Amino acid sequence: MSLSANFPTIRPSLALDFASSRSLDPRITFTRASTATYYDDHTVAKAEENLLLRSQEFDNASWTKTEINVSTDAAVAPDGTSTAEILTDTAVSAIHRAFQAPGGFVVGQPYTLSVYVKAGTHNFVQLLFSKSDGGSHYLSVVFNLSTGAATQTDSSNVSGASSSITAVGNSWYRCTITATATSAAFVVACVNFAPAASGNTIGTQGFITYTGTGTTFQIWGAQLEQRSAVTAYTATTTAPITNYIPQLLTAAANVARFEHNPVTRESLGLEIEESRTNLVTYSEQFDNAAWAKSQLTVTPNVLVAPDGTLSADKIVEDTTASVQHRISSASVSLTSGTAYSFSVYAKAGEVTNIDVFASAGFSAGPAATFNLSTGTITSQPTGNSSSASIASVGNGWYRCALIATADSTTTALFRVRLNNGGSTYTGNGYNGLYLWGAQLEAGSFPTSYIPTVAAQVTRSADAASMTGTNFSSWYRADEGTVYSDFVSSGYTANQMIYSVTDGTLTSPLQVYFSAANTIAMDAWGTGTITQTPVAQNTAYKYALGIALNNFGVSINAGAVASDTTVFPARSYSQLNIGNRNGSLIFNGTIKKLAYYPARLTNAQLQALTLS
Repeated sequence: MSLSANFPTIRPSLALDFASSRSLDPRITFTRASTATYYDDHTVAKAEENLLLRSQEFDNASWTKTEINVSTDAAVAPDGTSTAEILTDTAVSAIHRAFQAPGGFVVGQPYTLSVYVKAGTHNFVQLLFSKSDGGSHYLSVVFNLSTGAATQTDSSNVSGASSSITAVGNSWYRCTITATATSAAFVVACVNFAPAASGNTIGTQGFITYTGTGTTFQIWGAQLEQRSAVTAYTATTTAPITNYIPQLLTAAANVARFEHNPVTRESLGLEIEESRTNLVTYSEQFDNAAWAKSQLTVTPNVLVAPDGTLSADKIVEDTTASVQHRISSASVSLTSGTAYSFSVYAKAGEVTNIDVFASAGFSAGPAATFNLSTGTITSQPTGNSSSASIASVGNGWYRCALIATADSTTTALFRVRLNNGGSTYTGNGYNGLYLWGAQLEAGSFPTSYIPTVAAQVTRSADAASMTGTNFSSWYRADEGTVYSDFVSSGYTANQMIYSVTDGTLTSPLQVYFSAANTIAMDAWGTGTITQTPVAQNTAYKYALGIALNNFGVSINAGAVASDTTVFPARSYSQLNIGNRNGSLIFNGTIKKLAYYPARLTNAQLQALTLS
């Protein structure tokens, strides 16, 4: 007979299916004094977007050109490749332009157009939003590539108009305009020549007419986004690009979290975590002076971060020869013998590898190298009981973590270093990658992200329980079976998956991790069953059958371990989920918790815990 044939026919008197319901039974009291972060199964944020085609190929037919010539791949672009093009105006009186009309603009929504340009023999470039039907809806901005100034020359029937010009090195500028669409017939004119910043004759659609003289400027990387601010450039070829990222959400204080895998969207159940403090300040602001920069620069708020906001920063190597290009946190106090977890969200740019390490406090100097292209750890740390982990959170973002135990009481800086073929190298001034959400916490594993600004921030512990008649209505004192389905994200001493108590610490019924790879149960103060090994970040189904002188446990349909020397049942009054009377907090997710008002047979215990 197969194990599944022994599945119990008796119905549980308590059935908490957190993973399926994604809600709390109303009989559960839940508390957490602070906010906390988590993923749900559906919320996403728009990330990279470029609605233009052939964003670097102005010679392509996707771009409509009037009285200009295009020299293909004729100059060095801002990214160091020879993909920039040269535009030349013709010697006629006309509108000298290249544009696309992607259509489908949503009326009432903001759009942002950007392009990289560099002066040649021509210094003035016009960016334009305009209506294709000849109507008077447009925004015209002229950029001076000699002085780096932007002048809004005219606008008509648009709202939310703004512009910017940003130097990006080697005399290149990124020019940007933003306006809210007032018509679905907008045309995007990216590369109009303009004879000067002022004194131009603006046509009914915002275009400038003048007589060309064969002058030139360089151009690269045009981008159109449906949003009110420019983001990092994303190249296109034959199709527009709109990417989405699973959005890290924030639960209010005293609101339970039902965690999900951000990539697969699998429902993981009720999240329970102990209290932790993020010891790093300005966790999302790497441009802040709290972060020391060594041979690199930081451009803030250029990419959509895992929480869906435009708050991810780009760190870019400088051109100093044979150095480390790194960023360091403010000084943090360490205690000898304490394990610390330093984590950061990272996404590949031109550089795909980072090193994570600390400046002091760890005699072995453990460091980990992460490949953000493959999502792998290419160099594991050694010494100081160290380890590393990397987890995808979607759209190319990874949470990279280094864990190590300090062997001196001191202060230290925690660092992220670009690794471009090595930890020490000569940069080119434009290669880099993206960072967000740094966290340093005392503990041997990272927990959910805790944002900080000027001060350290503590996330309170999660606590859930059933008491009074909410407990006694389903619990049977003399015998029963408890089933649990859970994943531990990391170990602390005696963390409780669940406990049944009288409100004190006297003779509880409890299932818990007694050590790093050991799960144990104590029943009625006398019966104890301990089993090893048990791994973190691994799903376990655990069934505990209870009766006088007859205890049994099965994990994942394994052979039943038993205990037959126990005292009679205790008088209990509450179920604690992921804790014991508010302490010894579990770290992980609980998919299911059920109680059967009978001691199931050993075969039924095994059947209940089948995968």
